[in-house]
Amino acid sequence: MGDFNTRGDQEEMSDAQSAYNQMTKGFQKARPESVLIDLWPAIGQGPGGTSDQSDEDGGRRIDYIFALNPKPGSTQLKPRNVLVNRFLDPQVVALSDHSAVEAQFDWLP
Repeated sequence: MGDFNTRGDQEEMSDAQSAYNQMTKGFQKARPESVLIDLWPAIGQGPGGTSDQSDEDGGRRIDYIFALNPKPGSTQLKPRNVLVNRFLDPQVVALSDHSAVEAQFDWLP
């Protein structure tokens, strides 16, 4: 998971040369026998923007949570949900320059 400041919209995800795909290919190399899951497109609702808390859609999607389980047959993490928390504050708009991405997982022994 992290603040990668890399666009993750549909256009970027479908471009094999995009920064998003270069980033995810690097992560996948860590466990080539597993499937890398970007939680937002897999189970998120709505646009998932995190760059602008004052924007109705949250701006661009630039923050991510990925799941990359060990080889099949091992203990697995199953994503349950993912959401964007804007941490809005009426005195300063928001408490950070990005919204937070939060996820819950089930532990499957």
